[in-house]
Amino acid sequence: MRPSPERSFVVRLVAIGVALGVVGVSSTAEAQISLASSYPRRTGLGADRSASCTPNPTGCVASANCGINSATCFDGGSAWTFSFTFGNLGFENLMVFGTVGGSGSACAPLANRQAPTGETPLCHLVAVYGFGDVVGKDITIPDSAIVSAFEGVDVAGAVDTDAVCRGNGATDMDPTYSTLSFFLTSSSDPKTPALAGSDGKGDELTFQLYWDVIGPQPPTGFGAQPGDGEVQLTWAGSDTSGGIIVPDPCVQGYQVFDVPLPYSGPVPDVGTPDTAVAETSVDTGTAPDTAPDDTAPTETDVDADESGLDADDSGVDSDDDSGVATDDTGSATSATDSGTDETDAGPTCTGPTPFVAGEIPGLELAPYAASQAANGDTSTWVTGLTNYVNYELALGGTDTFGNVGPLTAPACAEPKGTVDFFGAYREAGGGAGGGYCAFGREPVELVGGSMAILALAGWIARRSRRRRWSESSDGG
Repeated sequence: MRPSPERSFVVRLVAIGVALGVVGVSSTAEAQISLASSYPRRTGLGADRSASCTPNPTGCVASANCGINSATCFDGGSAWTFSFTFGNLGFENLMVFGTVGGSGSACAPLANRQAPTGETPLCHLVAVYGFGDVVGKDITIPDSAIVSAFEGVDVAGAVDTDAVCRGNGATDMDPTYSTLSFFLTSSSDPKTPALAGSDGKGDELTFQLYWDVIGPQPPTGFGAQPGDGEVQLTWAGSDTSGGIIVPDPCVQGYQVFDVPLPYSGPVPDVGTPDTAVAETSVDTGTAPDTAPDDTAPTETDVDADESGLDADDSGVDSDDDSGVATDDTGSATSATDSGTDETDAGPTCTGPTPFVAGEIPGLELAPYAASQAANGDTSTWVTGLTNYVNYELALGGTDTFGNVGPLTAPACAEPKGTVDFFGAYREAGGGAGGGYCAFGREPVELVGGSMAILALAGWIARRSRRRRWSESSDGG
């Protein structure tokens, strides 16, 4: 196979170096690698997270714009760009591995990339780059690929971002200092030994960074109460300060999400009327005789002595008049009026919803992000909502690293306009009323009218008192 022009150039360059005594070559090729000046660089959302990551005494990272978090992991444009300088070009591939923790050589030793059957190796593959991909060129590694290796999943193709950036089933974590390992090999097989340096060990470049893709656990007792154009959210903490369920020193506060939904509460009671079934069996009394009475024929002399007899008049009617009509025992049947009034149970969260209880929100929920609350709060108001629209709301804890934790179970509420006491009294027919403030379908403003009514009542009361005082004075 003919060597590539670039490879041929490198070989010639090395040969010239040997002739001039500039480059030392031994039977064991030296595999020296170092990071170029001003690298690494960040792109995408991660470009704003390039500050120094300094942990505080609690183990949390004080800076909110460093390392890899869930948002940069989900963002396909967030990546780390590296460039290298090489002390020797006698290699075929550049291997990149990741391991949790570590501050020195971690993945160049082959034993750390292998493991006995049933065990997990210490290091996991991030990427493999060929000679022509790295000499004089930048390489770009997506945040999601780095996180995948840190989570113990080798990158062998497309990264399952949805799983990786939600922690692959993990439920909680703090920012973790972890290591990317770069070393040179003579094969593209991830299990191949690293090329040895002058000391007989595999030369390795390591780079440490912080990562954390899981925010705090959600609070308990989450609920929603509607107001006029707003909804109040309440929740309980695990202690008197309103903390998170799982103690987490990196808690920042809470992120609220809301989305309007088609109304999906109980169908209002339309008052299904009782529709009595008409009786079909009517009692008509005893059946009338339908046979004619016996009619004795006129006597006819049949002999001279007129001793003939009349025809027998002993016949009876065919009907003994004992027939009875069907008994009137039928009853009307009532329709069932079991409809549920809208106010019986309130709106419910049904139908398509973007919020899944216990799931870490990704970038797809960014359009639904609303207000935020501070750590220690146990309630907040979501304002600027439209009355008589059903809203679904959820809450997630946030940490100082910029993550939002798993969501609470969603709650639903329908903001409604309010009417004052007199409006409620009038809408109830003048004979009843709610409290001082009641919800109504049509907001009613009676401030001016109410003042007039109160003024008139006061005038009548004063006139009445004056009249009684006058009459008592005249009588005295």
